[in-house]
Amino acid sequence: MEQTARSNRRRCLGAPIRLAALLALGPTSLLAVQVDETDDGVLRVDTQLVQVNAVVMDDSGPIPNLTAGDFTILDDGVERPIAMFDVIRTDGPEPDVVAAIPDQVVSNRLDRLGRQPRSATAIVVDRLNTLYADQGFMNHQLDAFLDQALGNGEHIAVFELSERGFTALGDFTARPSDIRRALESRRPVHSLDVEASVGTIAGNLSIPQDVSEAEEAYYRRRRILLTAAALEAAGRYLSRLPGRKNLVWLSGEFPLSYDPWRHPDTQLASRLGLPPSTLDRIEAMFRVLIDGNVAVYPIDALGLRIGSARPFTEQLDIPMRMAQVTGGRASFNTNGLATRMREAVRDATASYSLGFYVPEIESDTGFHELEVRVEGRDVDVLHRKGYYGFRSPAPDPPALDQALLDPLDATALGLLARVEAVPDAPGRYRVAIGVDAADLNLMRAAGDWTGEIEIAMTFFADSSEPLRVLPPTRRPFSVTDTQLDDRRPLNGLVVEQVVDTGTRPGVLRLAVRDVATRATGSLWIPVRDN
Repeated sequence: MEQTARSNRRRCLGAPIRLAALLALGPTSLLAVQVDETDDGVLRVDTQLVQVNAVVMDDSGPIPNLTAGDFTILDDGVERPIAMFDVIRTDGPEPDVVAAIPDQVVSNRLDRLGRQPRSATAIVVDRLNTLYADQGFMNHQLDAFLDQALGNGEHIAVFELSERGFTALGDFTARPSDIRRALESRRPVHSLDVEASVGTIAGNLSIPQDVSEAEEAYYRRRRILLTAAALEAAGRYLSRLPGRKNLVWLSGEFPLSYDPWRHPDTQLASRLGLPPSTLDRIEAMFRVLIDGNVAVYPIDALGLRIGSARPFTEQLDIPMRMAQVTGGRASFNTNGLATRMREAVRDATASYSLGFYVPEIESDTGFHELEVRVEGRDVDVLHRKGYYGFRSPAPDPPALDQALLDPLDATALGLLARVEAVPDAPGRYRVAIGVDAADLNLMRAAGDWTGEIEIAMTFFADSSEPLRVLPPTRRPFSVTDTQLDDRRPLNGLVVEQVVDTGTRPGVLRLAVRDVATRATGSLWIPVRDN
């Protein structure tokens, strides 16, 4: 296979963006990459690297002191030589901070201290699939978990799914106090979707008499699609972060099944009565989670079900299979939800990144099953159970306008941004945008390396309806060999744009896309009146 030469992907994914240029708004930029090329300016690749994140556990918890020689990887039953090995620890000293991020600068990857998480846990508070009466207990347990996790400096993001949509209460770049304040403002809400369809999903629970069978099916399918879209969005957000990524799904009902259309042995498709298009949508969600090495931890938010009229044995197959395939763990029938969330964070304290090369075969579109073994030890190994062939169609990245409306930041492009008021021009602001060039596609042209980015912005005056939308603009750029060979911060990739907010405070939504690859980054930027 041939492809245009790109910035060196052997760098650590999501390496910290250099902050000096953006903080000073000076002439330097955030570009610090190397490019490998052949004599004709084309990089030829005939193998692909498969990376698997594994957690090895005994009765005491994760085991941190293994070596590459302790592991064996089987790819569809064939042993693969381990070509890459790394130990990822989150319980040691923090990495060096490039520079703390001032209040007026925002990032879609770095926290306020200028650090990128070495491992991360995202909590999805699922009110769409949880009955109103059960949400109070869920809130209480989440509070107990966050009291400890945020106080210990853990990298925690909290998202909420309800009939109103999927929202971020706080991501990894937010202050812990902001996350707590956002969570305290949320109260239990009724979900018509689950109240109208829970009788079909969960068993013999009485449902409103005026809800017909067709309406039940409609609401059931609707919450499946909304849930799949939310988990996929969270998976995309997590996928570009290094280390182990845990997605804790805190819910009263789990309406998703894994790949039932292509794996009819589960028989779940016929019981749910779902059309092929819905099942394909679920599979697309799983592909994002699996390809992104995101481990899912479904946690039953109802606690102990002793004496409950709501059976859950039929529900076990869905989250347990989901956890097994992605490398997480499922939790049921316990009042210790906070403990289960802490265990998910603990699983990431010591993990291993294993990589092996496979030939890139033109016809390879199938799903490959993976097995990671640790020889000679009585341990459990958590890891994703497979990968998709590199020739199988990947899900399309979100369009630029979709990234503007998505409540979660896109992270395929690393971004920093700063907003400053234009002197003597009320309502006008200068936005400086720094893009991590290691994430961009670079092509050889007239002796330089060139590329093109597209920038779009929307201003929200009250965080609901957009007040004004700025049309997308394209910004070509070029980089010389001398710049690429220089390891210092280089010139050319901090772009500026002036926006007019009409003198109203609000939030600016920024999205940047690499025109060649469609990789996208996005940010929410608070804008204060002059």
